[in-house]
Amino acid sequence: MSLISLSSKSISRNDSTQQAPFNFKNFFPQPIVIKPKSQVCLTTFYHFRTEGFYVIGANNDLIGYCFGDRQYNNVMYATLKHGNYEGADLATEVARSMNKANVQQNYEWTATFQEGNPVANPPTQDEFTITYASVATPTEKGGTWTTFDSRNDLALLQNNDTDNNKSELTNESDLPLPIKLKDGLLVHEGYVRYEGIGSTHNHTSLENANELTPINMGFISSAMAVDSADMTNATTFNSDFGEILVQTGGTEIQISTLQQRQGTKSINLPNNTGKDQVYRRIFPEAFIDNLVVNPNDRIAIEIHRVSSIRAWVVKVQVSTDQGETYTDVADGKGNNPDGRPNVYSETIGGIAFTSLLYSTLGIPDGVGGHAVNNPVNGKPTATTNSASNRKAPFIPFFEVLERAEHTSGLDLGNEEFTLSIAPAQGTPPLIADNQFTMSWQPDTSGNGYDYGMFEATAPVTPSAQISSTNMADWVIGNLTISEGAYQYDVFPDNSVDINSAVKIADLVYDPDFSTNGSWELSNIDGATGITLDPVAFDQDGQKPDIVTEDAVFKFDGIFNPENNPVTLSSGEVVAENSTSGRSHEEPEDETIFTDLLAETPLGADLAQSSFLVLARANQDTLANFPNAPVRANGIGKVPPLQRFGTTFKVLGFSDSIIVNDDTSFDFVSDTKPFIQMDETSIHISIPELTGVISHEGEAENTAKTIKIIPKNEFTESSTSEAMTFTAPYEEWIDINNAEPLVLNEMTLQVRKPDGRMATNLKPITRASIKIQEDPEVKKLEAQRQMIEAMASMKAQAQNTGNLQLMDASSWVGS
Repeated sequence: MSLISLSSKSISRNDSTQQAPFNFKNFFPQPIVIKPKSQVCLTTFYHFRTEGFYVIGANNDLIGYCFGDRQYNNVMYATLKHGNYEGADLATEVARSMNKANVQQNYEWTATFQEGNPVANPPTQDEFTITYASVATPTEKGGTWTTFDSRNDLALLQNNDTDNNKSELTNESDLPLPIKLKDGLLVHEGYVRYEGIGSTHNHTSLENANELTPINMGFISSAMAVDSADMTNATTFNSDFGEILVQTGGTEIQISTLQQRQGTKSINLPNNTGKDQVYRRIFPEAFIDNLVVNPNDRIAIEIHRVSSIRAWVVKVQVSTDQGETYTDVADGKGNNPDGRPNVYSETIGGIAFTSLLYSTLGIPDGVGGHAVNNPVNGKPTATTNSASNRKAPFIPFFEVLERAEHTSGLDLGNEEFTLSIAPAQGTPPLIADNQFTMSWQPDTSGNGYDYGMFEATAPVTPSAQISSTNMADWVIGNLTISEGAYQYDVFPDNSVDINSAVKIADLVYDPDFSTNGSWELSNIDGATGITLDPVAFDQDGQKPDIVTEDAVFKFDGIFNPENNPVTLSSGEVVAENSTSGRSHEEPEDETIFTDLLAETPLGADLAQSSFLVLARANQDTLANFPNAPVRANGIGKVPPLQRFGTTFKVLGFSDSIIVNDDTSFDFVSDTKPFIQMDETSIHISIPELTGVISHEGEAENTAKTIKIIPKNEFTESSTSEAMTFTAPYEEWIDINNAEPLVLNEMTLQVRKPDGRMATNLKPITRASIKIQEDPEVKKLEAQRQMIEAMASMKAQAQNTGNLQLMDASSWVGS
């Protein structure tokens, strides 16, 4: 018989090795030899275990919390997902749910679980720590936008709310198409960026091909602007007003803010009643022409909120490569009708901004002040700073007012143009016999050109000034559009990449000249042999069609990084209002913050008092916290708190309300968290004993279990919480080994009845087992050896020749 001791803590190579207490292996330098047909028996088992699970259900799933004073900050409520948790998993769920409910993203919650150590001196208990910290400036993300129309043929909206990526909207409809970022910016600073705004057209006119896409974009405070909760009716969204509104379209950019009408208290009125949308800056056609020069040009509009001074800031950038890259616009770009530069730079709230179009501080006047002239009447006006602090978020929105298509060129595939003779040109003037016609074919060289020129009709009498042979094999590319004219660069052939080719002329198509428009070749290189410059051509047939592509708009920014519900002080989620019609709605009466100290830029340390509401407070509890913001205290219109948390027991807090001052950021369990006891048995196995077979009913499988111990058979220490089992008798299990087993290591595994590892065991686990040869087999072997000996003695006594007359097998079974 062998006695073997196993432990999850062992000494190996002079290092103390702590293994998983439910699955560990011990090494034996002196091999353990197990004879054939042996048996194993577990005699003792010593362990610690988590006694059960933290069970979350309908009666203990709510955590209330607040930062600062309820006059300025909402109480937010986190709802835990229901289920059975181990400590670390519950801590993860606490942090997730609290961050999800958080509408003040200046803060981020973390939660940790520290497992108790019953063998420490003194023993420690399980402990939850819930902590908040100021958030560093987050990475730009694309955001999760919502479209208001469920018809799939209107737009393709692709959200990509991951770091350093952008969400995209492809417009495929002639109908207005609003979208919004449901959660938006919160009470901290941030911005949204709208990219891909470029030239569009009215589907028929070549002359309007470089006008800006008609778009309304901006922010509306606190809320939802929908007709129904499922947000499928685009006609009810009114994008014509916003706290800050930027409108592009045609040959203008307009910037306006929502201003409270004098003598009204619009905060207590529904929708935009008592408010006016007031224009602050209008940028005319001359400025637009400087921004969007050719079909590849795009602009990006950024709208920032600088929370430290509660200002809106509007910035513009330009791309010349179809939106692949954007750069700032240099200061100046001419003067605005208000007398100030169109584009300027300024430090606002400690942030250095460039390429600005507007801020709610006003436009710098050059002598240290700010002013805005009303673009409607030209009179100076004080700007309204509409970025005031609110409990509900500022919602970014974006609405394309008609189908947005970018002009990518002219369709010249079936077009021809003929040398013009009227009015007369050249010396001597060209005549009809000098006329020739050129045709276009799409270039297929892959070198970046659009079309190649080919002779369609040769002249009867070639002119020395210009002929079709001079223009053979020419190619065009690099289209630009200016004031309705389409200009291409001309190159001698398509043999090299367009970026390294040498231009030999300009070719301009003017759709306004004559019925079908006309072409003009100018700035001609003398090496071409053409002596006439410029040269006019007539467009044959109708005007060429415009080649367009659906506009793709891209969005990103720094805003609410989660799809968080916005809650009121009552704990109710701010819902879309089906009765508001074409409107936006305020979520609370006390929406406006009046204390500038209540707001700090994102990423800054924001030291405020804080509290958790973990259970319903009785009068005695409230008496202990006379300043706790769960009471009205006569502050403004803040009502007494009506909703309370339910998690104090499961998280290990003895008080229903936990209050920290502005120097404390941790909430730590002060009593043992409530855990639901685990009454399951444990199944113990040793995998190296391969012949052991057990049939597991709950797992519906076979295993190698050598012992099943119900929990009630363990003796629990009142001081260390160690659980010990000592077998009252030896229960031997056959190993079923036909040959000897030689083992240098042995593994002990502890499982639950369903076959899963018993991961609720805690260090340390120890066990002792005995291994013996099967007594019945051993008894038969002794009998066999005795019979052999007797047979041998008898045979030797009768055989004088010392010959063995019988062998042992003759006696077996006799």
